[in-house]
Amino acid sequence: LRKESLSGALKCYKRCFLLNKAALPPCPPAKPLTAPYEGLKRLKLRFGELCNIKCVMCVQGHRRPRTLDMAALRLNLDLGPFQSVEMEGGEPLFIKSAKEFFDYAVSQGKKVSFLSNGTLINDEWAGKIARHSRFIYISINAATRETHELVNVGSRWETVLKNVRRIRKYRD
Repeated sequence: LRKESLSGALKCYKRCFLLNKAALPPCPPAKPLTAPYEGLKRLKLRFGELCNIKCVMCVQGHRRPRTLDMAALRLNLDLGPFQSVEMEGGEPLFIKSAKEFFDYAVSQGKKVSFLSNGTLINDEWAGKIARHSRFIYISINAATRETHELVNVGSRWETVLKNVRRIRKYRD
């Protein structure tokens, strides 16, 4: 798929805003896939760059509105072969299609893990995470409130720790 994307063979190539098409070297002819789709065991999806905070080290655009489309995922993605499903944003709980995908993947019997800044975890999501995730990474990035809030601009230390405790409560 990557070679097809770089060579312009994918349907979405003309609409793509991520590739600097003028700087791409010529792509060699595509070789046949060596691993069948059914042999894939891990799926990782990055839904977009939307986020509700701005970490100082993050290079994402944060407010770019384009995200993966849930209707396209449902139509084109067979979750059957995957043992592991992981999602990223931006902030997945800030992206509507990421939240919809979580629910969809769970309805397909999958455990869905993800990376979060921990600020948007309410009781509903704490329960979902506790029941349907193998793990969740939460970006704390510091050992003190002052440093955390300096690095994760827009986050509140107490909120994130409260949300971690909330997930643990539902897990227990």
